[in-house]
Amino acid sequence: MAGDKNWEKVGEGQDMRRWGAVGDGIADDTEALQRAIAAGGPSLYLPQGRYKITRTLVVDLGAGRGGGEGRCLIRGAGATLVHEGEGPALHIVGHHEGTANPESVQPGTSRYEVMPIIDGLDILGANEQADGILCTGTIMLTITHTLVRECRFGIHIAKRNRNIIIDTCHIYNNKIGVYLDDVDLHQINIVGSHISYNAAGGIKVERGGIRNIQICGNDIEYNYKDGGSDIWFIAGKHAIREGAISGNTIQALPDGAGDSGANIRIEGYAPATPNNVGFLSISANHIANNKAANIYIEHGRGIAIQGNTLQGAERNIIIKNSISIVCNNNILDDNPDYRVNKPKGNISGILLEDVDYGTLQGNILTRPHGGSKERGGAIEARRCAFLNISGCTIIGPAYRGIWLEDTRDSIVAGCLVAPGEGVESMLEAITEAGDCRGNTIATNRIRPADPVDPADRV
Repeated sequence: MAGDKNWEKVGEGQDMRRWGAVGDGIADDTEALQRAIAAGGPSLYLPQGRYKITRTLVVDLGAGRGGGEGRCLIRGAGATLVHEGEGPALHIVGHHEGTANPESVQPGTSRYEVMPIIDGLDILGANEQADGILCTGTIMLTITHTLVRECRFGIHIAKRNRNIIIDTCHIYNNKIGVYLDDVDLHQINIVGSHISYNAAGGIKVERGGIRNIQICGNDIEYNYKDGGSDIWFIAGKHAIREGAISGNTIQALPDGAGDSGANIRIEGYAPATPNNVGFLSISANHIANNKAANIYIEHGRGIAIQGNTLQGAERNIIIKNSISIVCNNNILDDNPDYRVNKPKGNISGILLEDVDYGTLQGNILTRPHGGSKERGGAIEARRCAFLNISGCTIIGPAYRGIWLEDTRDSIVAGCLVAPGEGVESMLEAITEAGDCRGNTIATNRIRPADPVDPADRV
């Protein structure tokens, strides 16, 4: 863009006052900044200052087709956009109607619209209805090194988009952090970012159709205050499929969210059976401290939960009305250093309801308190079929190690179930209840409880 005369007018080092912008947080800079965007083809550089705006700055990526060669670059250097109006501070308007296939990208889109970049901005909402960034019709959108705070929606992706990257951002103290709303979207990567204190959800996908969503290497915390979940997928008639939630730290507070909250909450579209949300991997995350659940899945199909560490929830993993689920090699550890004000401990276990074709293998659960004296246990299956529960280690369950209720054609094999140290004891190791048929329970190691004086029991 060095040779673009339009870019030179608003390039780095240029004084935005030539367009009438003041940047003192008091004067209304909306008109000046919109003029600068139009002149830049559309591009904008904001030097240090507080730029008050009172309506949306519209960045039409098709504007360059009638003039300059500049693609969209909006960059800040210590600049804060203070948005006192309603709706988004920035609306990036693309016109791409094709897919991610290069053959579907029109020449005008390829020349003027691909890879709009937002870099280095601080966007502050100063109105309850203020949003941060809205993106529609884009291809290869990249948002990086950006802070969005105190908005209704931090980053709002709506309608048709392709190939989005959100990288190295701070999405902080909004109502919803990253909101994918009724989208038609293939390929989005959300990586290396802090997404926290967004009251109604950290990353929320609602309705729409998505293929290929990667949420990797982020810190996603405390997105619960208004009943939100840290990561929340709600499928509609169009499917949410093919993705990974990997390598993140995902935490809330144990007394934060309501009964519907979770660190990761995935809700399929029930009328379409479990087919509409799936082919997802949840792996290598640390997931902790949510009142209802660490991971909650309902109406899902083809979901793998592997290699995570989990603690601090009413139930660590809850899976309902789902098909083809793998839950392998997770660690649910009741570390005593985390047991402050938690007399039951940090671990509750795994609950499956109406799940067919599932494998639970190689999980370790220490001192789990899932279930009750009357029913249930650390690993609990109700109305399930064709489960393979094998190689799990369950130490110190409060009630039972494994509970099968109205469950058929399943295997429990090679598991180790033993009481914990001290005065803890379990009622039973492995139990069948209700209408259980065709199950095989074999080659498990059951260590009985040591004799304990009843007066010493907790």
